[in-house]
Amino acid sequence: MPGMKKSWWKRSKSSFTGPRAQPSPPDANSSAATAPVEGASEITPSIDAQQSAPPILDTTNHPDDKYGLKPLHTPVATDGDEDGLTNAVDIVAVHGIAGNAYNTWTHENGTLWLRDLIPKKLPGVRVFSYGYPADVFFTRQKGNLEDFSRSLLNDLRGERREKEYQNRPIIFICHSMGGIVVKNALIIAKIDDEPYENIRKFVKGIMFLATPHRGTSETQFPKLLARIANVATNMTGIAPFIVSTRPDLIEAIEKDSNILLDISTNFRNQTKNLKIASFTEQSVTPPAKSLIVDKASAIMGIHTETIFPMAGCDHTSICKFAGETSGAYKTVLNELRNWVDELNQLHADEKTSEDLECLRSLSFPELANRRQDIDKPFSHTCEWILEHESYKSWIETERELLWIKGKPGAGKSTMMAFIYQSLQEKPPSGITLEFFFHGRGTPLQKTPVGMFRSLLHQLYANVPCIRLLVRKAFKEKSAFGQTGTDWEWHRKELEDLFTNAIIRTPKSRAITIFVDALDEAGSDTANELAGYFHRLNDTLADGNRAGKICISCRHYPILAANTPLHVCVEDENHNDIARYVKQTFETELRRDKMAELLLPLEERQTLEETVTARTGGIFMWARLSIPLIIKFILEGESVEQIKGEISKVPADLGKVYEHILKNVIEPRNWSKALHLVQWVCLAERPLSVTELRYAIASDDHYIHQPSLQSCKDAIDFVENDLRMERLVTTWSGGLVEVQRHEDYTIVQSIHQTVNDFLRSDGLKYLSSLANDDLPHDRKDIGMLPTDGVLGQGHSRLCKSCVNYLGLPEVLLATPDTESILDEDRFNTTSYEEKSLSLKTALPFVLYATESWFLHAEKAENLGIVQSNLVQQFGSPPGPAFQAWINIFRALDEYSRHNPRCPKPGATMIHIASGSNLRSAVQLLLSDNESLRAQDSAGNRALHFAARWGHLELVEILLNAGADIGAKNFDGGTAFEHAAANGHEEVLELLFNCGVNVNESTGAYGNALQAAARNGNKVVVQKLLKYGAEVNIIGGLYYGTALQAACNGGHADIARLLLEKGAEVNIISSSGYGTALQAACGRGHADIAKLLLEKGAEVNIIGSNSDGTALQAACSRGHADIAKLLLEKGAEVNIIGGLYYGTALQAACNGGHADIAKLLLEKGAEVNLIGGFYNGTALQAACARGHTDIARLLLEKGAIGGAC
Repeated sequence: MPGMKKSWWKRSKSSFTGPRAQPSPPDANSSAATAPVEGASEITPSIDAQQSAPPILDTTNHPDDKYGLKPLHTPVATDGDEDGLTNAVDIVAVHGIAGNAYNTWTHENGTLWLRDLIPKKLPGVRVFSYGYPADVFFTRQKGNLEDFSRSLLNDLRGERREKEYQNRPIIFICHSMGGIVVKNALIIAKIDDEPYENIRKFVKGIMFLATPHRGTSETQFPKLLARIANVATNMTGIAPFIVSTRPDLIEAIEKDSNILLDISTNFRNQTKNLKIASFTEQSVTPPAKSLIVDKASAIMGIHTETIFPMAGCDHTSICKFAGETSGAYKTVLNELRNWVDELNQLHADEKTSEDLECLRSLSFPELANRRQDIDKPFSHTCEWILEHESYKSWIETERELLWIKGKPGAGKSTMMAFIYQSLQEKPPSGITLEFFFHGRGTPLQKTPVGMFRSLLHQLYANVPCIRLLVRKAFKEKSAFGQTGTDWEWHRKELEDLFTNAIIRTPKSRAITIFVDALDEAGSDTANELAGYFHRLNDTLADGNRAGKICISCRHYPILAANTPLHVCVEDENHNDIARYVKQTFETELRRDKMAELLLPLEERQTLEETVTARTGGIFMWARLSIPLIIKFILEGESVEQIKGEISKVPADLGKVYEHILKNVIEPRNWSKALHLVQWVCLAERPLSVTELRYAIASDDHYIHQPSLQSCKDAIDFVENDLRMERLVTTWSGGLVEVQRHEDYTIVQSIHQTVNDFLRSDGLKYLSSLANDDLPHDRKDIGMLPTDGVLGQGHSRLCKSCVNYLGLPEVLLATPDTESILDEDRFNTTSYEEKSLSLKTALPFVLYATESWFLHAEKAENLGIVQSNLVQQFGSPPGPAFQAWINIFRALDEYSRHNPRCPKPGATMIHIASGSNLRSAVQLLLSDNESLRAQDSAGNRALHFAARWGHLELVEILLNAGADIGAKNFDGGTAFEHAAANGHEEVLELLFNCGVNVNESTGAYGNALQAAARNGNKVVVQKLLKYGAEVNIIGGLYYGTALQAACNGGHADIARLLLEKGAEVNIISSSGYGTALQAACGRGHADIAKLLLEKGAEVNIIGSNSDGTALQAACSRGHADIAKLLLEKGAEVNIIGGLYYGTALQAACNGGHADIAKLLLEKGAEVNLIGGFYNGTALQAACARGHTDIARLLLEKGAIGGAC
């Protein structure tokens, strides 16, 4: 190899050989045992030295086989563990001269710290000790440095042969000459690259404990070692004896040895990416009079090296630790932990394509936006929390729940962000998860589903060992199609998944969870979530796991009764508010020199004190009031006048907001303010600044002009985002703000309390101000109730969306139906480009397309009829309606499966029925719109109404003559749609109207199957009450209702169906064949156990592709279920199933090595032929590239060539 010195190589082969055979240790009673040692007078220790010297020859009983790589600890895998096990590191210890694989690391009290201590602190590591014949006396062993190093490499290579171990990083811990052996081994690995590439590539760090890189300065080292050995035997009651030494090994570590010099020079070339830690002895080893390895020799002198002087440690005690309290042990452990933590993070950052797909299913665009949006704490505020007794108790306790509580606007979210950031600046050794609810954000930002998705996403990204658990659930759901279109994550499954993932997180990784603003999910949900986090805290305690939970929300009695650790923000933040008020005044007045002159320091301090006292602990009050006060100052008002004005500002935030609407916003802007805040607080999601410009311009007030082609032609169109941002502040009186993110901006209210106010009374109050027909100071504000005001708002937004969709520029840009046919969807790149092009050209088109009917539904439900939509779109539907269908399908990549996306052929009565627009449906019926009209999937109006659970509308349609038994092109009926989606009242209405409960309905089979598959127990109970037959076979996917429940993992429904007479061994021609196969194929072990208890026959061969239940479990990697089935008598060599033939073939095809081993242990015949391809297990493994399994099969006698 270029640059590699060769001279040392030849010398090492010749110099490290020589006389090896030495007599065994003489008997204690023999004359030889009392013979004087050569040179004893030169190194005879004092009596004190003899008494204090540690025993070098440990008499602890250890395995006789002390050479080679000895496993000291192998982690026991649990369900959910995988290759990505946390702390998946191999630690390899290598002893030095006169040591061995066990005694070198064992304290005189019997503690072998590598085995007894390290695995407790780093669960998941594998620990090995390498032994080689390093005795320099009493030995007949032979061997040289090259032999020791090659043996180490070969043993490691064998230990890491299995695929599951090949990517584990390696850390060496070396004592004395063991460090030379390891350095030499890595040099050999670099020269002989091919066989040892895996080892060299994955060595990440080396700890050198008293390694003589430059040799030892002890000139009589051989005699010294012999004398130490004699001291040790004296102390153990064994008579001293004459020692013979091995000069060949001693020569290797002499001071300035050429061999050491060459090894060090060549090894330096490999240290660039290695962690190096050198631990130096600090005490003299009796009976020596100086350090065995001095500092100059114990360090390598490279820039990547970290040096640790080991106080109190001599050459032998530097690698023997009495227990966890040993200072020397803590020094080694802390550095080892640092390395393992870094490797864990690197491993966590390595994600497969399957990992990325799973993460995408959990992710959403606004995943981390809320915490970033929260106002940063003002300078030197919030710091009091660090000294609060509850907080300190929470920090110091291994597991506890802390509640940050307070009134609206007190600064809870800012405090949560401060605590979170404080911990990030001093990161704990564990994992920190966070979710900040955002009541003004998108649906996923303010619901438990979004919270669990976010927390699980963070956990998945950082803890590799839980990934298998989550991927398993993801795979099961992915069988139904694309996430977000064919299926969604649901709250209960996410909650269970997150809890199980937390439980499976290694105990060594403490978890800290922050969840802010539970109240922004709604009071009922807040209490539910508080209960969940209490239970999670109890679960952590039951499992003896370190974990802290910190939640924040408003004052709720349920929390107060159950949370001992809490902090009430408004009771503690007086000084923070005072500091904020003072610094804000200073900053604002500094901008205007005249203001400083108008307000002397003493008067300013008076105002500061007045404001602070008025806040009542509510930060938001101070934030809103200070701009008003600055305005009064600039207008020349006196301090007394200003104090009078301050007294008029209500203490209640809602009244403050009313005050701003009436007294801060200019009356001429009240109507614009109303329009703005309707969009801000009623929109389905926050709009961008650009979207807001076009949304406002699409209002009836601006857009109805004969010559109007585009929003840009509308009256008062705001031509750029910058001007829009200024108008947002002006029109809202500062209650609405623009939030900037990396790629976009959004418009939102400044605080959740603003949204709450607007939705309760604010819109009604502003409507009265904007209405010229009413006096502004009238107490009886507005004629409509609050619901009516909200309904009017939604109706206005709906009209704006429809107005936009009807603009000529939108109609001209709409793709025609032919260009968006389903078969064109396979060209994903072209499809995405067209979608992006459409959204760029028409900034408001995405929101208008996806949201008009949602606003219409809310308006109608709030009492504002939407029959005007029939006129807007036309009856029969005109160009705007058809354009909307085409745009929706062009924008929605997965429109074939999205139930909200209209299909070709849809009419206005279909959309109105799905959106519960009763007024529109009645108008359409009066215009003789056909109830028999079908979209391209064969759905009629009744299908839509039943699918979305609109009871009154279903009744309207039935009274108008809708066919109750009409089927779509897949065979689905309105009754089956209602059952599948859990709409109990609609189900009852249809049943009372004479529907056939057991009607065959295509893909689902029937209504009972549909309800069972989707897990709605109440609906299943109703259907059984209505006379649903439990054992009917049908449908494309599930066979029977029991099979459907087993497929979906609904144990309670499966139990109910069995109680009602479901036959457990029915074989269907669809789905999984039998209920047991369905449960086993989907990985539902609890249901599989239930079915077996109820008499399920374990060896039935179903009519599906899997064959038997065992084959179904093996093909999908469910090892726990495979074990269960084998225990229950599953025959391992049955040939059946379409593709795999045998269970072994199924496991090998899927790459499930653990199951393949299990089956072979249970007698699987390795060369059986079967399956669609008439092949063997070896062929299945090779076809899929599973070389580790192929190697295993060949070892077990598989016939055929290697992969």
